[in-house]
Amino acid sequence: MKNLLLSAGLLLTLTIQAQEISTFLNTSGPYGGIVYEGDTNSIYVASEFAGVVYRKDAIGSDGTYQTINSGGEGSMQTGLFKLGSDLYVNRWHDNAVVKVGIDNQVTPYAIATIPHPEGLTGRGNKLYVTSGTSIYELDLSTSPATVNVMISGLEVSVFGPEIGLKIYNDFLYVSETNKISRINLNVTPYVKETYLNLTFTPLSFAWQDDLTLFATSNDYHTIYSITDGRADIMVQDNSTNYPSPNDLVYIGDHTVLAACMEGYNVLKAQVPLVNTITYTKPKAVLYPNPATNYITVNNLDIVEDATIINTLGQTVAQYKPTEKYDVSALPAGIYYLQLKGQSIKFVKE
Repeated sequence: MKNLLLSAGLLLTLTIQAQEISTFLNTSGPYGGIVYEGDTNSIYVASEFAGVVYRKDAIGSDGTYQTINSGGEGSMQTGLFKLGSDLYVNRWHDNAVVKVGIDNQVTPYAIATIPHPEGLTGRGNKLYVTSGTSIYELDLSTSPATVNVMISGLEVSVFGPEIGLKIYNDFLYVSETNKISRINLNVTPYVKETYLNLTFTPLSFAWQDDLTLFATSNDYHTIYSITDGRADIMVQDNSTNYPSPNDLVYIGDHTVLAACMEGYNVLKAQVPLVNTITYTKPKAVLYPNPATNYITVNNLDIVEDATIINTLGQTVAQYKPTEKYDVSALPAGIYYLQLKGQSIKFVKE
């Protein structure tokens, strides 16, 4: 485990315990993807086979929920994502990504054909979809959507249950066998790199903050909390109440919701942090920009190697942990300094 170095010189230690596991939502069937919309404090969760998406208030304590028609009853709905005011869902058996009218006034319709789509996420006018060993990029600015293979060669069981595909800090993260990998969305051509090696295969994952993420396991019973590469068991339920937790979201206040593929429940787990030192992580600042000979990076709280890549995604320089980097040998142009969880653009004159 790496040490986390704070500006005050303190070592941050996290001990995580599951305080309470309860049922957030119970309906008549298993679930696929789950989405949290912070602006409206809403949870959307796809029913695998009922052809609907359920919407529920994230802080609601009763069983009230809204049913949204997504069509394709029996088609096995997997990934789910809300982009702006639009809701999208993957239909595995139909080989389709479908746009859904949240107000039930628009008939759901396919925007793209992709073989057995699994994970689904997006930003701007782009959606990203996992299918077998590939990630597809969908450009929604055209009608129908333009579909391109973004990354191939994912290390997964073909058409397996991995649904993990999330965007965080300009990176696209994806579940693979015994690891989570990532792609920098700001740099083309796209390159996949290993972000985190694990002793289990994550079905899906969600961030609490820059330090901590949660992941469901392919043992179908366990949810892990992962901090700086160390995985601790947060939830392990071998009963019939919450079998097969798959996709999950973090909704704040140390609370995770996980959609179960069996058991007809969305579980709610509250995980308070005990014996911790709380701090606000500063964002790394690079200067001068443009640069001539050196660049300096302040507010680094994680000491690690750094890499500089060009606009073609090629590595042009690598450095050991430091705050000052010699860039005098680089030709004039635009570059990206890559640190853990951050990619900082700068100009070399």
